[in-house]
Amino acid sequence: MNSKVAIITGGSGGIGTAIAKALSKRGYSTAIIYNTNEKSTLALQSELKNSIAIKCDVSSEPEVRKMVSEVIEKMGGIDVFVNSASPPLNYSRFIEKDMKLLLMHMNVSYFGAVNCIKHVLPHMAKQRSGSIINILSQNVISSPQPGFSDYICAKYALLGLTKCLAVEYAGKNIRVNAVSPGMVETNMLKSLPPKTIELAREAAPLGRLTSADDVASAILFLISDEASGITGINLPVCGGSAF
Repeated sequence: MNSKVAIITGGSGGIGTAIAKALSKRGYSTAIIYNTNEKSTLALQSELKNSIAIKCDVSSEPEVRKMVSEVIEKMGGIDVFVNSASPPLNYSRFIEKDMKLLLMHMNVSYFGAVNCIKHVLPHMAKQRSGSIINILSQNVISSPQPGFSDYICAKYALLGLTKCLAVEYAGKNIRVNAVSPGMVETNMLKSLPPKTIELAREAAPLGRLTSADDVASAILFLISDEASGITGINLPVCGGSAF
């Protein structure tokens, strides 16, 4: 496999799937990382050229260490890391949140990214190139929606990590950026009240929800040579509703 290599965590989700397909079309070799939904992930992997699928719980550093080593061994390197792993959404007021939900979102969305980035950075630093993309949320740009404090707080932590790493590793030619989608039309929406979804659609100036392909297209730009001068940004992809 002679093309550039990209790791996509949360590869079994709607956004992760769109990202993997978009990267594959651009000639990237892709490592699709999943923790559940093995059947759908393997089906996706079979569709893509130069692709592998690896089961990994990103909240476990030993599993992440093993996963990164396997990617390097099988694919020859790492040029792009896209952090798209996220637990299911749970709509409930803060006072009703079980501490397990708060910890789950921090462990997967934030510490999962920390684990992965910690182990891909040394390889990128050695080759003096790389691009890291963290998937955040419109909620870290505009007024946050009530009922999702566990999810949103973890995304704010990830925003802070994005900005810190962008500064710290700029000298190694490693760019670290984030993308903040609006409400995306994926299976995650099934757990939300229909009224919440409809209000999000009405609030977007473009008059529609964000698609997974919208997010993938933004990522293709940020990892491209055309964006070689961009690092440390959080790019809204939300139909204009964050302004």
